[in-house]
Amino acid sequence: MLAILWRRGINNDQRDFREGASIEHSHWLRVMVLGRSQTFCTLLFIGLTAVAQSQASVCSRAIAEQVYPPPITSGNIVIADAISTGNLIAPAAKKRGFDVVHLLSDDNMEPHLRDSIRLNDFSEDRQLVYRGDLEQTARELSAFKPVGVIIGGETGVLVGDMVSERLGLMTNGTTLSEARRNKYLMWETARAAGVEIAAQFVSRNINSALAKAPSLGFPVVLKPLDGAAGIGLHIEHDADGITHAFNEIRALVNPITNRPIVDVLFQEYLDGPEYVVDTMSSNGKTYVTAVSRYTKVPFNGQPQVYAAEDIISYQEAVELGLIQYAQRVVRALGIEHGPAHLEIKKTEKGCRLVEIGARLSGGGYAVLVEKATGLNVIDLLLDVHFDPAAFHRKTQNPFTSKPARIIYLMTEQQGKVISMPYMERIEKLDSWFRSKMNIEPRKAGHDILVPTTDFLNYPGQIELVHHDRSVIDRDSEAIRQWEKQPDFYVFEK
Repeated sequence: MLAILWRRGINNDQRDFREGASIEHSHWLRVMVLGRSQTFCTLLFIGLTAVAQSQASVCSRAIAEQVYPPPITSGNIVIADAISTGNLIAPAAKKRGFDVVHLLSDDNMEPHLRDSIRLNDFSEDRQLVYRGDLEQTARELSAFKPVGVIIGGETGVLVGDMVSERLGLMTNGTTLSEARRNKYLMWETARAAGVEIAAQFVSRNINSALAKAPSLGFPVVLKPLDGAAGIGLHIEHDADGITHAFNEIRALVNPITNRPIVDVLFQEYLDGPEYVVDTMSSNGKTYVTAVSRYTKVPFNGQPQVYAAEDIISYQEAVELGLIQYAQRVVRALGIEHGPAHLEIKKTEKGCRLVEIGARLSGGGYAVLVEKATGLNVIDLLLDVHFDPAAFHRKTQNPFTSKPARIIYLMTEQQGKVISMPYMERIEKLDSWFRSKMNIEPRKAGHDILVPTTDFLNYPGQIELVHHDRSVIDRDSEAIRQWEKQPDFYVFEK
């Protein structure tokens, strides 16, 4: 009987052995034979403990040697919408020895997003377009015998999930795909999984919305159901404001999908600082790659315009409850493989989700993360798909980071810019790392400045990294002072 019970203990989840379950089972068995000969008990305990330790050693070796398949080092990789940060994937994949195929999710993609795709990374015969027929797309991709499908950006989430599932490759599946894109469904899916979420509703009718709005309390947040980058965001305090905001949102065209906005999302206002948590998951293990804090300010008549973003320490994120909360949300949305980008408010009631994207953080953020933390997020993403053993080796310890900040430039001006004379001073600052500009006076078509209202029309960003945060603070103040000068932008007359 004892042998049978002991064997059941050995066959428990392998993880138990790493957490000392062998000792617990041995202690339990020793209690079972209490009252017998002391010598017999001692010998039995020693013998069973030795067996347990031997079995634990075997299991540990099995975990280390057999759980992970050998790395894949060649073949074709499909990238669904290599927009924004996703345009870093193809060069990194080629460096590893892979070939790349690009899948565009929509031939009507908004031009500024499509322009961020580096088509030179893909030969012409490897640039495919999804036109609504999954079976046709699957047949076209099958000709390349792909070894993986990677989502390059927000617009590629739905198509990437469909194609990877259809081809039988590593995938998060399509069951929760819509919830990973639709802001209403993502909250309700997380709520159903037991995650603490604020109140919300969706409406196409202003009268119905006005009747429900008081249940959320005031102020009320209004935004497009499937928007992004702060487009169409309103924070309203009364019925007149809600009506005006509702009509304004319904008149917009979604800059991500290039389609008219129909549904308006109403949400409980979340008061408190906003944080960004970026994660990478492999077979359900979710590792946090970076955590940052947004600074948003009212500007040009908009309630919240991005002004800055600071990478914070892992320890601070733990103390704020952000790490555990983010991991719960990632699990709830079914993201078992690959990246996630979460925006979370820290309220008086605790952490509350703003939204989550099943993709890399945009704006080339991975480059700054590597400079600040030493962690190459793009390589980690490739590890998820093609070398999970390497992923697990690299994620044994939490990330560590130097102080780092993004300064998002803001302006009330507009016109055709011919020069930005202060940039030379900025790039000589002690903490300056990189300038990433949307306004490029020497590049035709990229020199038109408009008043900053959201994350899609800001002039550019200045990235600062330094071991001394006071240096970053000093340099940030200098940038803000120079930005106020009338000749920061020189316009064509």
